[in-house]
Amino acid sequence: MPDEFKRILPELIKKLYRQNRLSALKWFYECLRRIFKRRLNLFFCSPQKALKDASDIQVNQNKLLKLKSIISEADPAYSISVHENVIAYPLVSAPRNNRPGSYFFGGLANNQTQTLLDEANHYNGAAYAQSLPITYIKKWPLQNCLEINEPVLYGGLMFNHFGHFVVESLCRLYAYPIVKEFDPFVLFYTPWNQPRYLEKDNFVHQIISGFEIPIKRLILVEQTTKIREVIIPEQKYGFGFAQQPDELFVNFTRSFRFERKFPNGMKGTEKIYISRSRLQNRGRLIGEKIFEKYLIEEGYSIFSPEEHTFYEQLTLYSYAKKIIFSDGSSLLPCIFLSDLKADVAVVCRRHEPNQHMSSTAVCLQGYYKNFLWIDAVSEQYQFGLDNWNALADIDWHKASEFLLEHGFVNKPFRIMSDEEHLALVRLELKDYIRKISGNSQFVDYMMSLKEK
Repeated sequence: MPDEFKRILPELIKKLYRQNRLSALKWFYECLRRIFKRRLNLFFCSPQKALKDASDIQVNQNKLLKLKSIISEADPAYSISVHENVIAYPLVSAPRNNRPGSYFFGGLANNQTQTLLDEANHYNGAAYAQSLPITYIKKWPLQNCLEINEPVLYGGLMFNHFGHFVVESLCRLYAYPIVKEFDPFVLFYTPWNQPRYLEKDNFVHQIISGFEIPIKRLILVEQTTKIREVIIPEQKYGFGFAQQPDELFVNFTRSFRFERKFPNGMKGTEKIYISRSRLQNRGRLIGEKIFEKYLIEEGYSIFSPEEHTFYEQLTLYSYAKKIIFSDGSSLLPCIFLSDLKADVAVVCRRHEPNQHMSSTAVCLQGYYKNFLWIDAVSEQYQFGLDNWNALADIDWHKASEFLLEHGFVNKPFRIMSDEEHLALVRLELKDYIRKISGNSQFVDYMMSLKEK
């Protein structure tokens, strides 16, 4: 054995051992996680297995003909189209280049023209959000790619973010009941990483299950895939649709069913404040914790929704009599509660360009939910960040006067002295700047302030 090889061999063995040990630890951790977080019948499931199962099934011509017949006879209002020989190109985030909203390369394409199917292009409220440049197509060769012969229902984009998932990822699923008897696979893209949708407490799992769509039938495309037949429902919800949602979609959300489960220690809670004070770097309100102490004196319980399951949030909201929200995605469960009886108030946390009300509050309007909108934002600090990450200075006394006028509280929040208020703003600004100091948008903003 050459001396050089003798010298290198021990290091290779050590490296291999470390890699194997790490792999074993990852495998062990994943097994434990599946045991504790999944239902038993989903233990061996994975996105890869679902995709393989879909590709292994051979097409049933009789089933295909019956499916086409049912779709052709469906109410034209559903606007469902069927496309054959489709190429599913992976979806990736693309440079926005001053485009509004998120933007992506990839999607469902015509096999002959290699152009995106218009019916499957996602609308983000301002523009269509997908394109398929020739340079991108060349990165994904079609040779030896996966093939699916079974008809699939196109679900759209599955966002790994609660708010975007509710507003943008459910927009085509209203058509599922039409094809439910065929138990179709439902195809999604996951542009912002895959959510842990196989885990029973995950919000995607609970929402999809609430519409009686089998979790096992979801397929996520991350490689070039040929699909024999894709059923594409028209997009009927999302940003740009929320203020006046299509009746078909509204009726679909009203079919949602869930397991009633109260958060620990909160059964019988009638007055709730939905807080953002425990969220880090995701849009905060100066002095919110002080305001929470005032609300506790007024008989409110403080609730941090990010620490609880979707079903727990729904259960708590559905039995409450008064709910005050710090504006954000936590509002969205209300659209699933057609029988919501609580009086609702929403404290604005940021000003958005050309909008008098937040996009999440607009969703409530679209479902004819009456609520008190309180805009008491006096200052807004962003330092180059997007407005949803802003730190807002709220006039809490003004907010409390609105709450008092509409019967949410019995007395107003005390007026802070100028010195006390200034000290509070300084303290929270220091903390905010410390936490965003590594953000590239913040760094670019600071560089723009150079003095010479």
